[in-house]
Amino acid sequence: MRFSSFVAAFVFLLNVGVSVRADDSPLDLLNRSWSTFAEPGDALGYPMKVRAIAQSPYHFWRGGKDFFFAWVKENTPALLAAPAYPAHGDLHFGNLGVYASEKTFGDVTFGMTDFDDATQLPIAMQLLDGAITLRLAARDTATDFTADDARIFTHDLVEAYRSALTSSGTATDQLKAIKPIAKLLKKASKNTYHELLNKMTEQGKFRPLLKNKEGDVTNILRPALEQADDIAEVIAQAAVHSPRLAAMMRYTDAKTIRSNIRDVALRTRLGSSGSQGLRKVLVLLDKPLKSEDHDVIFYLKQEIPAAAERQGAVPAFSESPGQRVSDMCEALCDPDLLACSWGDAAGRSYWVQIYEPWSDDLQADDFGGLKGLSAGATVWGTTLGTMHREKAAEITPQLTADLERQINEQADLYVAHMLEAYEAFRKDPRVRALQIEADKVVMEWTK
Repeated sequence: MRFSSFVAAFVFLLNVGVSVRADDSPLDLLNRSWSTFAEPGDALGYPMKVRAIAQSPYHFWRGGKDFFFAWVKENTPALLAAPAYPAHGDLHFGNLGVYASEKTFGDVTFGMTDFDDATQLPIAMQLLDGAITLRLAARDTATDFTADDARIFTHDLVEAYRSALTSSGTATDQLKAIKPIAKLLKKASKNTYHELLNKMTEQGKFRPLLKNKEGDVTNILRPALEQADDIAEVIAQAAVHSPRLAAMMRYTDAKTIRSNIRDVALRTRLGSSGSQGLRKVLVLLDKPLKSEDHDVIFYLKQEIPAAAERQGAVPAFSESPGQRVSDMCEALCDPDLLACSWGDAAGRSYWVQIYEPWSDDLQADDFGGLKGLSAGATVWGTTLGTMHREKAAEITPQLTADLERQINEQADLYVAHMLEAYEAFRKDPRVRALQIEADKVVMEWTK
C-alpha cells in the first residue's frame, strides 16, 4: 500500500469515528474500535487483548483507554474543549520508567515510556489520568485509603506539575534520589547488550521463549523470517525519517538491510496490556551500528490511531500512526530515546526503535501505601511538567483550585463507572470464550 493511501485510510476511519451506542457493552465497544486492527484469526491477537484487560480493574484501566475516552467524550466536553498540549495518553505507573537515551549507547535516563496512545490533550485531561491511576493504585495497596487521601494525591500531583513547569534540569535530575527510581537506574546501569543477546538468541536465531529468574515465561517469540522483505523496507524508511538513526547505522538501504537480517520474530509479551494483541516485531541484524561490533535487535511496534482518536475525543492526526508516535515521543522525552523513528509497509504502520536491555518500568507496588503514593504523585507531576516548560506561561494560569476540584470530581466519577464496566466485561461470556482461546495457545507455547 502506498504511504499516501495508508494515511488516507486511517484518516477516513477516524473521520467516520466510533460512536458510543446506548446499549453498548464494554466488549461491543472494544470489538468495534479495536479488534479490526489485530491479525484476523490469530489467538495471540485480539483474544490476548481481551485476556489482558480482564485480569483486574487496574489492567482494565491500563489497557482499556477506549472505555475512558468514550466516557470522556460523553461526560467532560468542557474539559476537552480547553487548549491541548503533547500528551502521553496512557500514563499509568507502568509507562513511567528508565530508558536508553541518545547520549551514548548504554546511557540510562528516567521519563515516560510506551507512547502508543500519545496525542494532544488539555492539561486537565492529562492530570485526570494521574488522579485516576493514583486512586486505583491506592485501592490495591493502601487499605486505609479515604476520599480525603484521594484529594491530597490530586493536590500533590498538581503542585508537582506546577513546580516542574518552572524548574530546571531533566526529570532524572529532579527525581533520581527517590528510592524506586534510584533502584531502577542502578539496576539498568549494570545490564549489557551481550547479556541481552545471550538471553534472547542462540546461534543467530531468536529463542522461542524468554523466561524470568523464577523460570516463568515472559515472552513468546514466534518465527517470522518470511516477513523480512517488508521489515527491511520499514527499517530503511526509519533511517530516512531519522537522520540521527541513519548516522548511527552502517547500512541504511532496504536491500542491504535485508541481506543482513539474521532472524525475525513476532513478540508476545505476556504482561502487556495497552498494546497487547498488536504486532510487535523483533529483527536481529548483523552489526548494524557503527559504534558496536556485535549484532543488534531492532524493534518494530505496530501502531494504530490513539485511543482518544478512535473514540472521537480529539481530532484525527493526518500523519500515519507510526509517525504520530515517533513525533510525540520526541516531544515528551528529554533526552530523546536512543533511536526513535517510523515506517510503513504491507498496510501496517510501525514505531521503530532499538531493542535494548536498559529500559525498565515502575509498578504501582513500588509506591505502596499512602506515603509511597504521595511520592508517586510527585514523580508523575514532575515528569509531565518538565515536558511542558515551553508553555509554562500559558499553562500555569489554568492550574486553579476550580480545575483541581473538577479533576477530583471526574476522577471519582470515572473510577465508579470503570469498576462497573469492568465487572460487566469480566462477566460477559464472550470475554470468557476469548480468554479460553488465548489461554489455550499460550499453554501450547509455554508447556
